[in-house]
Amino acid sequence: MSLITGRRVLVAALLLLYAGFIAWYDADRAVLSEADLAAYFAQIRARAGSSEGEGHGQERLFEELRRLAASDDGDEFYMLNLIDFRDEAQYPPGSAYGGSALDADARYNRAIVPVLLRHGGHPLFLGTPMGRFLDEPGDHTAWERVALVRYRSRRDLVEMVVALAGAGIGVHKWASIEKTQVFPVKPVFGLFFVRVPVALLLAALGGLLHLLLRRSAWYSAARR
Repeated sequence: MSLITGRRVLVAALLLLYAGFIAWYDADRAVLSEADLAAYFAQIRARAGSSEGEGHGQERLFEELRRLAASDDGDEFYMLNLIDFRDEAQYPPGSAYGGSALDADARYNRAIVPVLLRHGGHPLFLGTPMGRFLDEPGDHTAWERVALVRYRSRRDLVEMVVALAGAGIGVHKWASIEKTQVFPVKPVFGLFFVRVPVALLLAALGGLLHLLLRRSAWYSAARR
């Protein structure tokens, strides 16, 4: 009996697909140094000039990135976003855009999600708060959106900023948001991991392909 069977070829192909996914999803990324940041910041300045993030200047952005890079370990992390939207989008005078804050937020997401995916990141959770429970006295912010976004590494986040610099994407974000708080989060424990659903999806695909191919001549012949 041949060691090369249709089933084994299928299993090997699926395992290679999953190994490729893991190699991309968990790709090792070097820890950011101050020299790395300086080089990235130079690229951002060259691409965006002095108008990047109107109302949210470059130096503030650079300071936040430096603070985040100070605890870089090269591993994945998450960003927890609390968002309070404006009643209407507030674009700079003369802008061709308008509409509601959610319209502006949708424009921002359509632009940033493909870049996020290319860098091994993705939205993990999106929800709408149902009121307040435990909070600080005097804080009356009515958060309208809670989002959790996975980033492959801090370096990937900085490279995303470089890629988007000068593209006019940030204007949509700040046109939509009245107030926001963003917290970097290091995973400690979680019941939901993207790696498991992907493995289950490939297993289901393998089962379906086996059912479809088992009667084909080449697939069944390889089993003899």
